[in-house]
Amino acid sequence: MFLISASLLFASADAYNFPPDPPPYIVNKNIHIVISSISPTKTIFMNVTKYTPQHFLKNITIEFYEPIMFASFIISFLSDKPPNLSAPDNVCVLQYYYIRTFVELEDKVVNVTMNFAIDRTIIQNKDVKEESLTVYWSHAEKFQKCRIKKTVNDDFFIYLSASGEKLGYFAVAGTTIFLQKIVTITVTVIIVATVIIYLCRKFQLKHVLKNLRRNLFGG
Repeated sequence: MFLISASLLFASADAYNFPPDPPPYIVNKNIHIVISSISPTKTIFMNVTKYTPQHFLKNITIEFYEPIMFASFIISFLSDKPPNLSAPDNVCVLQYYYIRTFVELEDKVVNVTMNFAIDRTIIQNKDVKEESLTVYWSHAEKFQKCRIKKTVNDDFFIYLSASGEKLGYFAVAGTTIFLQKIVTITVTVIIVATVIIYLCRKFQLKHVLKNLRRNLFGG
């Protein structure tokens, strides 16, 4: 049995108890959740919807390698990534999160599972391809993809389950239709140019190769 308390915070968290916060100017909201267990447990469940029903993130399950009886978490909803992080490549980020706990507990985390319900209207407004939706994780300088499981969708939401080994920064993102076209065109141009350059070299068409380089690369 768990005893759970939560509060909405609009200021930064206590830096003494938690890892460094993201810059305050990108924090839209913090949720502070304290969990006390009557008996030791290796698994903690947090119903995020209870406190912020309007967000994509619905619930989080955190597993530890040894039983615990008390934990305190802060979930930050961010308007952007921190300056020290590189954004995920070639995607449109719908939402950034930062999840942290006591420094002593972070090393004990072995799995984090986050469940999302993403509003189809937001996806359409952002021109994001539904099938490209994924979740990224970072604890250093670069984002990497989480393990993703897509569940049954309905007319209003797309449901995702993302799993990783640690807490940290998370990003819900997808590829836009426009960006997909740009990438496809760019790849096609590179392939065609490479083939032409190869043929020119093979058949010693130096004047064609020179004109091609000038037109493509300005040199």
